[in-house]
Formats: sequence, C-alpha cells, structure tokens
Amino acid sequence: MQRRVAGAQKAPLSQSASAVQAVPTLSEALGDKDKTVRAETCRVLGRIGPGAREAVPALQTALRDKDDIVRVQAEEALRRIGS
Repeated sequence: MQRRVAGAQKAPLSQSASAVQAVPTLSEALGDKDKTVRAETCRVLGRIGPGAREAVPALQTALRDKDDIVRVQAEEALRRIGS
C-alpha cells in the first residue's frame, strides 16, 4: 500500500484542471516567509509541470531565495515545467 501512495505523490498533476487553476495561488505562496512553504510550493508547481507555466516568473525569482532548498526546488520545478 505504501508504494502506491508514494507513487501517487510523485505523479504529474498536469492533467488535473484543479491543479492548474491553483497555479496563481501557488505563485503567491512562493513569497511566504516560511521557507518550508516556499520549498513545498516549488515542488508542487514542478509536479504540475507544463500546466504551471504561469508560475515561471515567480520560480525564477525563487532561484535567488536565501534558502538552499528553495533554490534547488525552484530549479527542479522550472526543469519539469520546461523552462
């Protein structure tokens, strides 16, 4: 059972209309003061993939975040989005 759950957590969200609709709100969350929120937001945007193109400017800004993990997650998200 755990394997199915873990696999589902890594599945692309790009096919989900609700995920794509959440992109503007997720983009705003990249400005949160909590580094964990920023890093997880990058991760989710990366899972959305090309459907998250609208978040590219915010993710590019996150590449200059003061936190290493946020920067790495932003880079990975941009790669998965195709930017």
